[in-house]
Amino acid sequence: MNHREIQLQLSAFIDNELTQSEMSSVAEHLNTCSECRRRVNQLTTLKRSVHAAGNIELPYAFASSLTRSIHHNEQVAVSWLGIEHYARRFVIGLALLVLLLVGLTRYKQNEESLPGERYVSGLTSDTAVSQILTKQGAITRDDVMLAVLTK
Repeated sequence: MNHREIQLQLSAFIDNELTQSEMSSVAEHLNTCSECRRRVNQLTTLKRSVHAAGNIELPYAFASSLTRSIHHNEQVAVSWLGIEHYARRFVIGLALLVLLLVGLTRYKQNEESLPGERYVSGLTSDTAVSQILTKQGAITRDDVMLAVLTK
């Protein structure tokens, strides 16, 4: 057996609940391992203290009050499960709404373009001055491109 397996059997070793071969394996390990010897001493002291305490008289209704307390704690935990379920859904819904609004805002910002970009992209400007200038032939797209590039 390895060290970890021995550690798990120390309590059973003290209570004499192991088979003869297991008892001898644990005893051999205790001869070489100070950590496990320390643990056996602690468990032995604890066992003696429990036996020295003697029998303690519990109140008559102790078992029923303990059962009632356990059931109450379980009911409180179960009642929070429903609220937690709705709270999670609300937070997820709120996060999706925020993402949708951010996406729409970004989409709208991409749709709006500057007047110079309208000439570059091929869209006509909606300002009265640019409509008059382009009708008279005073300004062309090439002129706008040259102005943008030299700026």
